Amino acid sequence: MADFHPIAIVGLGGVFPGAPSLERFWELIASGSDAAGEPPEGRWLFPVDEVFDPKTAAPDKVNSKRACFIRGFSLDPAGLDLEPGFLAGLAAMFHLGLHAGREALRSADLRG
Repeated sequence: MADFHPIAIVGLGGVFPGAPSLERFWELIASGSDAAGEPPEGRWLFPVDEVFDPKTAAPDKVNSKRACFIRGFSLDPAGLDLEPGFLAGLAAMFHLGLHAGREALRSADLRG
């Protein structure tokens, strides 16, 4: 039996509020910019003003109208061996994960 040698493939990828790539993320951090903002229209199921209370911490209240939202992201399906109908049926969170995973693999040096 051949010797087993565990390996790790290390790469980086991600999508962040105000930064669609790792390069832009580092620029955002270095510049000290604030990526927080009010929620995009329709993001929450109710108007934020109905639950906003800056003085109350409770499960049914929010203390701030600002948060870090990913805006305008669209998954590029190039290189993904997945049916378009399957991709269209996935929640946006899966699109973000697929994108970040693909970017991590691209950044890893797999030429060994």
